[in-house]
Amino acid sequence: MPTQNPSFRFVIPPRPEVLVKMTQLLRAENIDTNKICRLIRQDAALYSAVLGTINSAAYALVKRITSIEHAVALLGPVRIYNIVRLSALKNSLSNQCSLERFWDSASEVAQLCSFIAENFSHLDREDAYTLGMLHDCGIPLILVQDEGFKTQLQHLNTLPIAESEQVQLKLYGTSHYRLGAEMLTDWGFSSDLSAAVAAQPYYQDVLRQPVDGREHMRFALSCLTLARDISDVYRRYWRMTDRETQLHELKSALEFLGLNDLDYMDLREDCSTWLESL
Repeated sequence: MPTQNPSFRFVIPPRPEVLVKMTQLLRAENIDTNKICRLIRQDAALYSAVLGTINSAAYALVKRITSIEHAVALLGPVRIYNIVRLSALKNSLSNQCSLERFWDSASEVAQLCSFIAENFSHLDREDAYTLGMLHDCGIPLILVQDEGFKTQLQHLNTLPIAESEQVQLKLYGTSHYRLGAEMLTDWGFSSDLSAAVAAQPYYQDVLRQPVDGREHMRFALSCLTLARDISDVYRRYWRMTDRETQLHELKSALEFLGLNDLDYMDLREDCSTWLESL
């Protein structure tokens, strides 16, 4: 396995103190939600990001949430912790470089991933949303060290995903898929989500493996694979990407979710229409 190129030093941003303290509070026998709310309010940027996430289309709440106390009461401290963690990681990465278009694309994949998970798998839709948001989260870590990677991405996005991984391994000794998986592990996300991020370049082989204890991870990987393809189809229509995946390349993901080609073509068309309406 290639080792990291010594010319580049990719640093995983540390978890902020608010997450460390929240983890400690959640381990208590009696969870003190007031302390959790006070912790989140101490960080204005994080507080705003959390409320923005909760009020986004991903949660489809009937009424707008205007306070963290209301959010905790409605969703519970564990779900709030997951939202805080995702928001904190986004803030941490965005502080290192400009990522507006990056997060717009990630949000699109996240919503598609959540929809597919809810309708065609046993995967929790929030886990699917998180995976969609963070599936390429290793990209900013490379951009910080190598500004030329932004130009390189234009070429990588035209390659099959396995080839993209190999090019990055030759350049850096690692890839944004591996860095992203490492970051999810360091930040305490589930091993299934981090494994799904790392497995993206080899999704066909991973999804064809015999049934074992990693079925949850493979559900996640299948949903992500289809979500990425639907997003690419939509963006290719608007000439925002040149990447194209052939239908036969998705066979392993479709079979894992119990879909045939016709089912998927209908799903892809419906999702593209939905994205256009947004």
